[in-house]
Amino acid sequence: MEKQQLKITVSGGPGAGKSTMIYTWKEVLKEAGFDVKFEGGEDYDNEEKFDRDMENTIDGKIDAIKKSKTIGFEEVTTYRGINKTN
Repeated sequence: MEKQQLKITVSGGPGAGKSTMIYTWKEVLKEAGFDVKFEGGEDYDNEEKFDRDMENTIDGKIDAIKKSKTIGFEEVTTYRGINKTN
């Protein structure tokens, strides 16, 4: 049976911490046994470069985000190309 994809999208302005949050959640989900893949973004076009860059700086970046940001989750269900916010 083929697995369906659940896509998690992280949004925010420049310097908001999007890459840091993606890397953090990616590692948490992988540790929990999920099949997780980074699909690229504006700053990183491949997972290897993303992982290498983030591994060395993640602790300081997480601390900076904790001190300066709040995080909100929103669930959005997609229906045949139309997004419906719950």
